[in-house]
Amino acid sequence: MRTPAVRIDCQKIVFNALYLKRFYEHKGIQMVSVLKGASGDEVIAKSLIDQGFDLLGDSNIYNLKRYKHLDANVKCMLMRSPALSEIEDVVQYADISLNSEVEVITALSNKAIEMNIHHDVILMLELGDMREGILPNNLILFISKIIDLKNIHIVGLGSNFNCFNNGIPTDEAMKQLSQLADLVEQTFNIQLKWVSGGNSANYDWVLNAKDTYRINQVRIGESILCGTNPLVNQAIPELFQDTFTLFLEVIEAKIKGKRIHPIEQYRRLILNIGHQDTSVQGLIPLSKIEIMNHSSNHLAALTSDLDIHVGNLVEFSMDYIAMMRTMTSPNVVKVYINNEMRKSE
Repeated sequence: MRTPAVRIDCQKIVFNALYLKRFYEHKGIQMVSVLKGASGDEVIAKSLIDQGFDLLGDSNIYNLKRYKHLDANVKCMLMRSPALSEIEDVVQYADISLNSEVEVITALSNKAIEMNIHHDVILMLELGDMREGILPNNLILFISKIIDLKNIHIVGLGSNFNCFNNGIPTDEAMKQLSQLADLVEQTFNIQLKWVSGGNSANYDWVLNAKDTYRINQVRIGESILCGTNPLVNQAIPELFQDTFTLFLEVIEAKIKGKRIHPIEQYRRLILNIGHQDTSVQGLIPLSKIEIMNHSSNHLAALTSDLDIHVGNLVEFSMDYIAMMRTMTSPNVVKVYINNEMRKSE
């Protein structure tokens, strides 16, 4: 196996997705399966599509195009505000986009008319995370400027949490988002299909909520791919976390000094990856080695195992950021296991 390489267990990813789908549906909430963390990987996407997942989200238009190529019937959601420079591709490949600018929605309308396509938009509200979003006090005025645009459908309101400002998806925030949906419907005599309450950080709120109000959609990526809850940076016990395993190769192994106890020798290892291809801070060794330093293409580690030699492989688990950068890198080989599954009944 050429290295560096990441082993991807598709069956465990699908298990996570199916578990979370049932978990959210039990509370009346639909899950958008977000694959941006896996860089739009087609094998992972097909594994989910084959299991009946028909609404995929991504922040990269090129990835949405790949999903449409796999199955033209899959609905695709652009998980960020469109750039004006990509409006044509957004209308062509994204069925739904998240929006917070009148100018952008107007451009979407003009292009949708030209292409004879209807495009759905979810309006994003700023509820504390300080990422994209319309201020609640400006929402009615905002909608009044776009409500009559052709070939554009306002299908929902949404918000984001635990991204820029560590905003927490509190019960108060979910209630406010739901109340704003009521206000929009009453003011403009329209029906909103979705009230999109957030992302993987919403897991604890959904788990403990006595009332989910009007929240009926969440956008889930990290919990599917890594089995983790990003709000508390912990594993979700029912899910698999060993979905992605990174394999690095020892390219140098030398005894270079003693450490702590004079009689205990340590072998200094150089491994073939650096911050160009992953987030080293997010690597967790699965053997007794200690990461010491890194450069763009090298990772230095110490081990007391003197049987590790040049050419040996060292395994790591990864947090979400490390996994995302590893999956994005063309320099890391992707190796798939358990990716041939029967469609679920």
